[in-house]
Amino acid sequence: MRSRAQLRSVTLALLASVVCTVRLAGAICAPSALGIFPASGIVGTSVSATVPGTGLAGATASVFGEPGLAVTVQNATDLAVSLQLQIAADAVPGERIISLTTPAGTVAVSFTVNPVGGPIVADVTPTPIVTQGFDIDLAISGQNLAGLTAANLSVTGTGLTVAGAIAQPDGTLLDVSLDVAPDASLGTQALIIDSSVGGAILQLRVMRPAPTITEVLPGAGEVGATVPITITGANLQGAALVITSGESNQGGVTISDVVSSTDGAFLTATLTIDDSLSPEAEPRLLIVTTESGQTTTEFFIVAPDVPTFTSIRPGAGEPGETVTVEVRGANLAGGTFDAPPANLTFGASTVLDDRATLEVTVDPGAVVDANCADGVTPVVRQIGFTTPSGSTTIPFSLVPVDCPFVSAIRPPFANRGASFAILLDGVNLSTVIPGTGVDIDHNAIVESNAMALDDRTVRAIFDVGINAN
Repeated sequence: MRSRAQLRSVTLALLASVVCTVRLAGAICAPSALGIFPASGIVGTSVSATVPGTGLAGATASVFGEPGLAVTVQNATDLAVSLQLQIAADAVPGERIISLTTPAGTVAVSFTVNPVGGPIVADVTPTPIVTQGFDIDLAISGQNLAGLTAANLSVTGTGLTVAGAIAQPDGTLLDVSLDVAPDASLGTQALIIDSSVGGAILQLRVMRPAPTITEVLPGAGEVGATVPITITGANLQGAALVITSGESNQGGVTISDVVSSTDGAFLTATLTIDDSLSPEAEPRLLIVTTESGQTTTEFFIVAPDVPTFTSIRPGAGEPGETVTVEVRGANLAGGTFDAPPANLTFGASTVLDDRATLEVTVDPGAVVDANCADGVTPVVRQIGFTTPSGSTTIPFSLVPVDCPFVSAIRPPFANRGASFAILLDGVNLSTVIPGTGVDIDHNAIVESNAMALDDRTVRAIFDVGINAN
């Protein structure tokens, strides 16, 4: 007979062995699993359970541990396995290991048999993918969870701490807060629920932070030019870099000499832009990828010598306010800002070739949308700029006093199954509600851990479901 600790070791070892085997027909990836839901059941009951993951098509199931748990595979697709679990009335309470085997390998999950009245863990949101240095709140739903506190929970792996746990009186919800150190143990860990009437084990996957980008310099390149770029940010170690194919998929930009710093603070590369390309109105995306995720930044293809604006921060102001905006672009040297549009007054400015700053004062009497509580519709003005070779403009929004406004989102896309940090740029963002102050209208994308970094930047965690459309 194996002990609970021995079985847990088997689980973690099997979960860690995610590899790809190469066959004549191509590469086949070993299965991976994000846990089993429900993660526990009561003696004498039948439980319909799901194991989400990848590479699970054709899986068969077997059980390790005490007798009394029978498992039948109902359906096995690449992204999930449906199981029917039959728990005998005389089954010994405790942990069982359910292994799922495919032609490419085996993965295991932990299921707990509890006595009558024991906790049933049906689901957890967001998906418990934990990032080093990012604390996370988990909502565990089920039955018989009343009375559980932080004293009933523990976490394997160093750097992971249960900071708090609050159960609803009806026993259907347990809110858990985890503190995650920047050096928390990587890989598969376990959140263990233990009480006098049973328990459950939830799988945690601890990963390095996904890469983030604060800026790319320069943010544009001329047709026919060879452009050395520097991408600054965080967690860029060992990153790969690609660029999208542009308008009409015309391609024409190659990337070479990609080098990242050992501390992940920056990445350098060289972009070679074919001289047969045409300038593009829409930016291409530079896509930075590491083992922990992806992020993007915009890069513009512009005409030689023609001035171009690519970004503005902040991109908004309120009546009576003076803000110093920074605009990025290309071919700006020798140019000046045009006369201000209605409701704006311009002050001091500085101009370099790839950036410029400008003091912008919004007229105290400027009329703006007063419907802030239901989502502001900004009044938009265009800031113009002219050089001897041409001119360009960039929008600047007028918003109500103290009204939160988002002008940009970074990155603007994500992969299915990804959990990553997202940054929102704007104004009046310091009062965002911690934890829940960011939301997205898509039921397969779960937001958590919203936090204002300053008045102009908010960070949140997005967990994208594997079936998100």
